[in-house]
Amino acid sequence: MALLLTSKDCETSYQRRQTVPVNLSPESLARRQRSQKDKCYFAQTYFADNVPKNFIPEHQELFQACDIRNQIVLCSAFRHFGKSTLASFIDLLHKICCNICEFIVVGSYNLKIAKQFTKAIKDQLETNQLLQEDYGVLIGESQWQTEDFTTANGVRILAIGSGTSLRGKIDLKTGVRPDCVVIDDLETDDSARSAYQSGNLIDWLFKGVYPALR
Repeated sequence: MALLLTSKDCETSYQRRQTVPVNLSPESLARRQRSQKDKCYFAQTYFADNVPKNFIPEHQELFQACDIRNQIVLCSAFRHFGKSTLASFIDLLHKICCNICEFIVVGSYNLKIAKQFTKAIKDQLETNQLLQEDYGVLIGESQWQTEDFTTANGVRILAIGSGTSLRGKIDLKTGVRPDCVVIDDLETDDSARSAYQSGNLIDWLFKGVYPALR
């Protein structure tokens, strides 16, 4: 399985300001500050049940690949390497907590699969007590659905299936377009064996997804 991440340099188009919860303890502040620059620490601190105690260099490289801007990044690794856990789950939570992106899209072969990724993110924002202690409660006051929700610090997360056009995906309240797209589990066993279906998926990526981010 291959993982595709596409994103643009958000910082050149807008300025974000992190919201620090009031009365933050010195311990929480120290964790936040270290997590900002060290995603391996972020993963092991807040998601210890999901990641190994020690990351190998290739895991660190995957986290670094998630920070590449203005180009398509393809990541492929052996089964159980953890690429979906790191790139489609923990890295996106890091982007949310640190206000790195403003409008994140998670895509898969169909909406049902994509919603599995966004549900995992949403569940952590709702139930992870240490994350809430350090970053505040990020549950949005409105639009809090599994396939489309906006966090309390203003980051929108949208799940889509293949073939969905991103050109019209503009947040009507803010005027913001998607600035980060993560594609995971794009192919099924059937589509991988079909040149026609594979061609449609490639056309969608290069004609429907990537141009919308440029």
